[in-house]
Amino acid sequence: MENFQNSICSFLKRFLPVAIVIVVLFGISVQAFAWNAGDACTTAGKNYFSEPKDSGALALICDGSVLQVYLNSDVNPTRVGIATDTPKVTLDVNGEVKVGNTGIACFGLTMGALRYNSGIQYCNGTLWINVTPSCVSTSQPYSFTNQTGLATSTLITSNIAGINGTDPSCNSTVSVTGLGSPEFRVCSDAACSTVVQNWTATTTAIDMNARYMQVRATTATVASTTYTITASVGVTTALWTISTNSIGSCGNIKPGDEGMVCADGSIYAGVSPDMNVNMYVMPCDLGMSVVDGVCTGMRSFYTWNNGTEDWVITGVTSYTTGRINTKNLVALNDIGSPYAAAVACNSQTFGGHNDWYLPAKNELDIIYTTLCGGVVQNGFFTDYYWSSSEYYNAGSWTERFDTGFQYNDGKYNSHVVRCVRR
Repeated sequence: MENFQNSICSFLKRFLPVAIVIVVLFGISVQAFAWNAGDACTTAGKNYFSEPKDSGALALICDGSVLQVYLNSDVNPTRVGIATDTPKVTLDVNGEVKVGNTGIACFGLTMGALRYNSGIQYCNGTLWINVTPSCVSTSQPYSFTNQTGLATSTLITSNIAGINGTDPSCNSTVSVTGLGSPEFRVCSDAACSTVVQNWTATTTAIDMNARYMQVRATTATVASTTYTITASVGVTTALWTISTNSIGSCGNIKPGDEGMVCADGSIYAGVSPDMNVNMYVMPCDLGMSVVDGVCTGMRSFYTWNNGTEDWVITGVTSYTTGRINTKNLVALNDIGSPYAAAVACNSQTFGGHNDWYLPAKNELDIIYTTLCGGVVQNGFFTDYYWSSSEYYNAGSWTERFDTGFQYNDGKYNSHVVRCVRR
């Protein structure tokens, strides 16, 4: 009798707290303390306790033929198993768990608690936080085709690359960096007929699942220069390079080479209407100098005549031969001389040449068309440039290089100058 009493005391000491929880939470009907898992039984759903042991005790349930474990108390260390007789952690559940919501507040003592509130939430000690499922936002590798032999200061667009490997409705961080003011756009089809994100340089979060990406950038202002652009979708990156033409002698120039930088630093500008020969411009407007392919310094502004209102008809009116126009203007000695814009070009020795001149009206328009074409580039300026073609006694022809608009302006007004040679 004494041994039995000691056994009961030992069991109550070890199992009573767990037994109370079981009775309260699960409504267990205590039968006896002599049952073991696998014992025969006949009443499905009937609850039993196992024989107490030093390692703990089991809560059993009859499946209609044998007893199955559905709650285990392991006291060394304290572990509770549900539907397992070998719990490996403090609470080991062999099956699904249903989580409810009693509306309890989240504070220090409830930190770590879980609840269901249109989704699983956890208490961080202050707030209930949604448990957000992870998603794949980094794409599989993709690529853009490198381009070479490009004209200077030209906007180049890449091929369209397919993006794969990201999860649907999972935003990826998309960005583009590098030289040439790069931008990217995202489309929903391989032809980019439907644009999801239009051209932008701003890092943007976008759902890239089964999407397409394209990049663009402007080439260097000098020859033999490569710009590298880095496009990123998540942490997957692709490098794209755009390279300008190698510096050549420009002796074998051909159509399509407009914008090529020659060995002397001048830029091929197309064919002059004066005898249909090749025409080259200085790399920068007068007053500026080129450093590492970039025009630096301040532009100089020149009047067409001597800056006075002593207007006179010069007779220098050719629209095609700025070379002869300049020579004639420099030679004049009248009340309107010296003719500042023409004299300035005539005095240049850039690239070791002394045959620079102020382009005629039609030559100036060819320069605008081949080197700008509606986009101010190649060091040009969003303002009017002087031509060497006189319009009437008080005015001469100019051309605006952001629009191509030609306008006759007063000879005493000041404009920028870009010199040319053949």
